[in-house]
Amino acid sequence: MTELAAGTDMTRDAAISSEEGTSPSPRFTAVQAKAQSPELKSLARRNNRMQREEILTALDLLHDWYGIQYQPRIDRRGQAQIALLERTQPGERFDHVFMEVLSRHHYLALVPSMQCQASVELEHHMLQRYCSGIVHGQINDISDMREMLCRDFSICDSQPLGGLKGRHTGSEGHMFLDADRSAEWAVTSE
Repeated sequence: MTELAAGTDMTRDAAISSEEGTSPSPRFTAVQAKAQSPELKSLARRNNRMQREEILTALDLLHDWYGIQYQPRIDRRGQAQIALLERTQPGERFDHVFMEVLSRHHYLALVPSMQCQASVELEHHMLQRYCSGIVHGQINDISDMREMLCRDFSICDSQPLGGLKGRHTGSEGHMFLDADRSAEWAVTSE
């Protein structure tokens, strides 16, 4: 998702600029940035770096504590969100949809991260800090995107609570999709 917003480069520039993308994820090709807003591109690049680091940390913990080798994968809901962003036209429309989709994506990460904080084994204090960092980062990003949606699109009641994109008073009917409905149906209804 973040790569679609910020764009991807096969090599990173030494100087960070508002036009710089990030490296493509494994099994994905390089793409041009679809976001228009430099602020949103910056948020996407930051999220890309943070989520890559979070994944590497989780993989290390699984290996070190339990001897588990795990290959991350994108679940059906994530695939549906990516498909929606791939179909969205670049520019202002993409900025709007991306903020709603990423807010929803972040909101969905809060539940397991908060469960982790409450139920972590005492000897795994690193995991508690790891999950706490995810919770704080996701909430801050959701707040930032809600503020941008209000400022840039006059959507001041956006909530990341349901469907692929979340909901607000200006949402079309398909944006209210229940999170438990199949991702395939959600993708084809856009």
